[in-house]
Amino acid sequence: MSQNTLFFYPGFMGNCDELSFLKGHYETIGVDLTQQQISNEIKDAHHYAYSMGGRLLLRELSQKPIEGRLLVLESVGLFNELDPHKLAERRKLDNKRAQAIINDFPSFLEKWYSAPMWNFNKEEKTNKIKQQLKLFNDKKDQLAKTIISYSPSNVQIPQDLGAIFGRFNKVIFLYGERDEKYAKIAQRLKMEYPQVLVISFPDLGHNIHFQRPELITETLLKA
Repeated sequence: MSQNTLFFYPGFMGNCDELSFLKGHYETIGVDLTQQQISNEIKDAHHYAYSMGGRLLLRELSQKPIEGRLLVLESVGLFNELDPHKLAERRKLDNKRAQAIINDFPSFLEKWYSAPMWNFNKEEKTNKIKQQLKLFNDKKDQLAKTIISYSPSNVQIPQDLGAIFGRFNKVIFLYGERDEKYAKIAQRLKMEYPQVLVISFPDLGHNIHFQRPELITETLLKA
């Protein structure tokens, strides 16, 4: 494993090749944590997790003594919802989403990517929907199971975040300023974990590496 090895953990409806634009800078290895676990033998590497992939990675890191050079968390929810009523509502919502995926996947994608959190323009949304139809139209049952099994209502963030962060030389949290929920998470993160470098991206939403991959390359090379 080289010093430029970077493990990438995609989010919901993600794919392991999303950071292919880093070729030439990093040896990128994609790991879908809904399908496999990470090895205890991984050492001295970079780790980049996106959205749901970040929740799953943090769960893995709480159970395994993995250390690394850099931990990057893009649009990752870092604080658990404690209100049982809100958790129940989230479970209901994800059950409805799962049914929508199976019943009418194109309509589900149209609604999903129209949400303000993405801040996609028309071309970005069209391209994203085409990409997802190509990747997942034959895997709808798997997606439906994933959105339920790995929902924030079922996968809790570990309580020992400080200890996990301490095992990396540097931890970076990335978020788009148009993604209001994660902008609030970023502000709380600054207060509770000041050792984490928080970087915001104006006019971007929940999927920074899709909208502006060159900004991710620049950020990582500076790190």
